[in-house]
Amino acid sequence: MMYLDELFGQPLSPAIGAPHRGAYLSWMAYSGGVLDPVLVAAFSGLEHPALAVAYRGMSELCAALETALSEGDFLLGASLSVADVLLASPFQWAPHLMPDRAIIKSWVDRVGHRLDGEAIAAFEAQALSTLKALEDA
Repeated sequence: MMYLDELFGQPLSPAIGAPHRGAYLSWMAYSGGVLDPVLVAAFSGLEHPALAVAYRGMSELCAALETALSEGDFLLGASLSVADVLLASPFQWAPHLMPDRAIIKSWVDRVGHRLDGEAIAAFEAQALSTLKALEDA
């Protein structure tokens, strides 16, 4: 995602050297390093002290998101970024994993709205239908 954003002129990320660039890179790393493992553990029902120490849990994940979102509509403040798209996407794909926190739900809705989530869902449904038709042929 970072590569494509940079390839197309960084429309959804702070420029290199810009004030929010460090926070942006931190959120991008947080996605794969914390958010994904915490959500996979929650989805799988895995509980182990090593997971809790290494990644924390849903409550810490929620606290990190709530802290960032208390300062603006998106993770970096007022502007949608690739970090928002990446970190909100698991909750869009698996809404049963979305925390019951108003600020997080509103953020996921804002991200989906800005990306025209309905058009994306329609495109994906058509693609899956086409794939199924090819598999059945």
